[in-house]
Amino acid sequence: MIYAPHTLYRLESVEVRDEFGRIVEKTDKWVEVGRCRCVDNSTQKQISVNGKDYTYSYQINFDAPRIAAGTKIKVTGREEAVEGEVIASARYNYFNHSVVWL
Repeated sequence: MIYAPHTLYRLESVEVRDEFGRIVEKTDKWVEVGRCRCVDNSTQKQISVNGKDYTYSYQINFDAPRIAAGTKIKVTGREEAVEGEVIASARYNYFNHSVVWL
């Protein structure tokens, strides 16, 4: 992507297990996905997911594999950081980039 002024992060859960396979410690950490462009939804457009309409707040375009719906992400590099849960995601073939909606 030519214009990508922001940075996208994905929240991942890390589990530490003992020798018996039991979870000893569980922590969450932000993992950098890459550079992105975060676009505000000022026109109140809607998307449909499984027959239910959502009015999304942000559309985020980035050069990385698709991020699953329900994943928590954040975008930094703006005036204020944007954080939320992915409503829907898509991968474009021709432009070779992905898009998610928060």
